[in-house]
Amino acid sequence: MKLADKLLAAGIVAALTAAVGLSLAARPSDSAAAAAPSAEAGDLVYGNPAAPATVLELASLTCPHCARWEEEQLPRLRAALLDGGKARLVVRDFPLDGPALLAAAYVRCLPAPARAAAHRELLLRHKEWEAAPDVLSAAAAVAGGRTDAVAACAADKSTQDAVVAAAQAAAAAWHVAGTPTFVAGGKVMLGASAEKIAEAVAGAR
Repeated sequence: MKLADKLLAAGIVAALTAAVGLSLAARPSDSAAAAAPSAEAGDLVYGNPAAPATVLELASLTCPHCARWEEEQLPRLRAALLDGGKARLVVRDFPLDGPALLAAAYVRCLPAPARAAAHRELLLRHKEWEAAPDVLSAAAAVAGGRTDAVAACAADKSTQDAVVAAAQAAAAAWHVAGTPTFVAGGKVMLGASAEKIAEAVAGAR
């Protein structure tokens, strides 16, 4: 990561960290129902977009727990909810550090058909790019390449600001304590199994 990018990412992530701290201070009681999530610009959507229920996942691309959930729990969630059209999964970036922010911005700048596959590769192979001197180049190599236009878009402050704004809104709405966090059936769950998420969706019907 170039020095300018380091400073920019550090400042943006510091703002997000402050927002998370404020959200934790204002955390509601466990009995309070969480606001229903919806898909926003920049989110990835899996399953039927018109499914009657929405499961929101807040994940950081450098989070090993998120990578483990992707490998172990996502197939089970697909079988339980997504494949049968009971719910859709909306994945929103919640970057916890500068490399995660840059990688999330990179994914946003890709053509829509390539975004889901790139996001998964970056998450599962985060150790290959997160500590590289040039994070964007390393992330692009893992995710399948880059163009000058995509690189410029990802390095642009407005793109990174959009990622952070979405994460800050999530922190305020659902009092996020870490990643991966799931919002489903009126509940906010940290690191929940596919079964717990399915139970929350079923319980809200």
